[in-house]
Amino acid sequence: MLFRSIMFLLDRSGSMDSPYAQGLSCAGYLARTVDRALYELAVRCSRPDGVRDYFHIACLGYGNGKVRNALPEGTGGNGWTPISRIAAAPARLEELPGGGKEPRWIEPEAEGDTPMRAAFEEACRLAARWCDAYPRSYPPTVINISDGEPTDGDPRAAAEILSSLHTGDGELLVFNLHVGSGGAEVAYPSDDSGLDEHGRLLYALSSRFPPHLLARAGDSGFVVGPESRFFAYGAGAELATRFLELGTRPASMR
Repeated sequence: MLFRSIMFLLDRSGSMDSPYAQGLSCAGYLARTVDRALYELAVRCSRPDGVRDYFHIACLGYGNGKVRNALPEGTGGNGWTPISRIAAAPARLEELPGGGKEPRWIEPEAEGDTPMRAAFEEACRLAARWCDAYPRSYPPTVINISDGEPTDGDPRAAAEILSSLHTGDGELLVFNLHVGSGGAEVAYPSDDSGLDEHGRLLYALSSRFPPHLLARAGDSGFVVGPESRFFAYGAGAELATRFLELGTRPASMR
């Protein structure tokens, strides 16, 4: 079996408490969006005999000077967690306004500063462990979600190391989603013109658009090419949701 792996890096700094969409803060809305991505992966991995571990997930929250596991304690350790264990241990089930329930794994948090460099350094350690353990599998995808600038220094050195990690199937992919509201959105640019200093930093941290996702992005209405980076800046709720759907949904399962 060829395993797949996705790592989420979630900004939990104080600014993520700002209003965003559907009556939720940035932290609240993005927590729900990641929850739905996890649920969708669990459903896609479900078979008559149970949830198969085609995916392993890591989820790190960074804020208030700390980088720590953002998944519930019941899912296991602080590193990579099989999707079956995640599916079996949500933190809670939330009642929906129209009836039914949805599993919740990620609790919104927003406090303190933005130790993004430390988050990328920890991502290097976890990703290197994955690549060593599964050298024949797909390389990890790392998705960083933030609304602000790093407060602990420049993460570029760590991001370069992260992007150089690989398995026999290719190099690791780093995607960056910057969330905002009310401003101009930038989706999958092929250069950094028109971006502010922080936008140029996140652009530099992002991998080029994976070839296997080009057609799917075009089908979703995005204009992308080989030089496009998997990066969005100032993303409102709709773009943020579509970004995560595109970044986490596999083309095929086996």
